[in-house]
Amino acid sequence: MTALAQQLASDDRGCITAVPHANDNIPAELRALGAAIGKVDDTDWVLQSVGYREAANDNLPPVWERMKKPLLIGITGKRNVGKSTVAMLLESKYGFERAHAFDGGKEAARAYFEYITGCPEVADRMVFGDLKDTPSNYLPGNVAPRFFLEKFGHFMGVDMGVEWTLAMEIARIRRRTPSAPIVVESLVYEAPWFKRQGGFVLRLERPDFSGPAGVESDSVQAGIEADYVIAARSVEELEWDAMNMIDSLVGGEEALRRYG
Repeated sequence: MTALAQQLASDDRGCITAVPHANDNIPAELRALGAAIGKVDDTDWVLQSVGYREAANDNLPPVWERMKKPLLIGITGKRNVGKSTVAMLLESKYGFERAHAFDGGKEAARAYFEYITGCPEVADRMVFGDLKDTPSNYLPGNVAPRFFLEKFGHFMGVDMGVEWTLAMEIARIRRRTPSAPIVVESLVYEAPWFKRQGGFVLRLERPDFSGPAGVESDSVQAGIEADYVIAARSVEELEWDAMNMIDSLVGGEEALRRYG
């Protein structure tokens, strides 16, 4: 057994499930592999499995088929900096599954707004469309629906906890497509948990853009430690930088070919 193989933890199929702690004396080729399949945790072992099977039948790009651990990317940043744009790019170009920690909460809010308004179309627009930031006669104080969504999101993300939000969403995706890479569209309260799962955090910024004022979650996301930052002034620049980031993440292709 090689020195490299001795430092890898594997399951009963020989699939890599963890890499040694960052403070250990890790060979450069193992670090490249770790960077390609996940992120070294600050604790003891990383890449705790959240579901895995052979990807041969998933119709995924070959690079993902060679990876032993589906890549997790979480995007953070203020509103209107391009989080959805990057998530859709990763979905369409690289085969990522998209997740949002509050997807289930949005569906619950939509049902609540439908109950209040008596109109499914209005409720849908209040959660997903043009009425989200519009003062509403249906709500106390004529607040915009986003006020409720922010409060409800805080309750689910903080009071209930990540196991009721992002963990639920990832588990739902894993049941459907166990080995697809996942991009989390808006990472806020769940960031510490996400990093412990081996997640890679991307922060998006728009120079000279302050974003809407008074958004409670902005102060939380501002404190998230990112692994990579993209500051782009245009959609084209944003997409180009995102593709370069993905190339750098899976650019240890030689390591993947040798050890994947």
